[in-house]
Amino acid sequence: AHPVRPKTENLAAITAAGGQMPDRVRAHTPREFGRGAVTDGFFSAYAVFLVLVLAASAVRVAVLPALARAREEGTFGSVLGSYVLALGIVALPALALGVFANEWTAAQLAGGLPGSAQETAAEALVYLVPAAVAQLFAALCASALAAYDSYATAAAAFALGSALGLAVILWRVDDDGIVACAWGPLANSVVALGIPLTAVALRADWGRRAPLEVSSRFADLARAVTLPIVLQAFFVVCLRFASGLGTGAVTSFTYAYFVASALVAVTASSLGLVSSVPLSRSVLSDERASRHVVSTALVSFAAVAAAAGVFALVGEPIIRAALGPAYAGDAGGEIGRLIVLLGPWMAASIGVTITFPLLFVVGRDRRLPLLAIAALLLHVALTWAAADVFELDGVALALTVS
Repeated sequence: AHPVRPKTENLAAITAAGGQMPDRVRAHTPREFGRGAVTDGFFSAYAVFLVLVLAASAVRVAVLPALARAREEGTFGSVLGSYVLALGIVALPALALGVFANEWTAAQLAGGLPGSAQETAAEALVYLVPAAVAQLFAALCASALAAYDSYATAAAAFALGSALGLAVILWRVDDDGIVACAWGPLANSVVALGIPLTAVALRADWGRRAPLEVSSRFADLARAVTLPIVLQAFFVVCLRFASGLGTGAVTSFTYAYFVASALVAVTASSLGLVSSVPLSRSVLSDERASRHVVSTALVSFAAVAAAAGVFALVGEPIIRAALGPAYAGDAGGEIGRLIVLLGPWMAASIGVTITFPLLFVVGRDRRLPLLAIAALLLHVALTWAAADVFELDGVALALTVS
């Protein structure tokens, strides 16, 4: 019932059909993947992509003040080069686990799911992890441009990459199944990296030579990404416990999380990012910081509250229309209910997202790793207990509390 890319066991059927994929293994649209083991496996792998992409967002925020100051001091090239090498320390192990040890990694991510789910996860990781690594370096290039008060080039690259990624998915999904949904992000990331990288090479004033400070820049990035990665790891932990609640639970929770996190990203994340460079060039008083957080949060809260209200009233019809008949009735209602339950999580995430860049502007980020470790340990315990008592609703509630 859930079409996948044909494996070796399908070759006889394909040969018998004259080289064409028979209908029983053909996927006509992404909506026809339905809700089951294959989608659960794909989203288990996609969680890794989300973790690294969130780390990319944190990189953008963390390096902006340093790059803006380096431009004024004439050491832009050395600081940027140090950050590139520091990111490589993270990128190489991620590529090794996602590309060369993908089957082992998939077994850890989808251990509670059927074998078909683990196969799907392993295949998707080969494309999703390089895509995520490219996003890390794309974020660094976007921040380098932002240090020159240039935002349009990176924005156009991300928009063009998204359009190309969607086109790749729609082009190949009929013939290759759900793995095409991993090719799309890879195509997206190539464009998102290529255009800003070219723009940086043409525009940047590299300044005077200075020693590369890889260790200190890596420490900056580690402090920057630890908390955002752990906050995203909350989601991975949630999926691990959801995988023990029956087939389809991982898919339902993932779709609800996508909607909730998108609302936070398009409001709070964008406003927090654009304000980082101007704030780093001025004196940030307590009063100005408070006013910035409160006023920006109010704008974001309005969008979140409206969306939660809509899904509370008519969530099931919206989900059914967007995702297809497999999500009619209880399945669509479950996703709508989860989005509403994630409403408080969205509010808390807005507060964190808006305040987070200010920590790097004023240099008060040293305690973030300790906070991250404590929060992760708390979240594992909470999710374990909440899933046991309230099942999938408990997983959403645990995410909010953590």
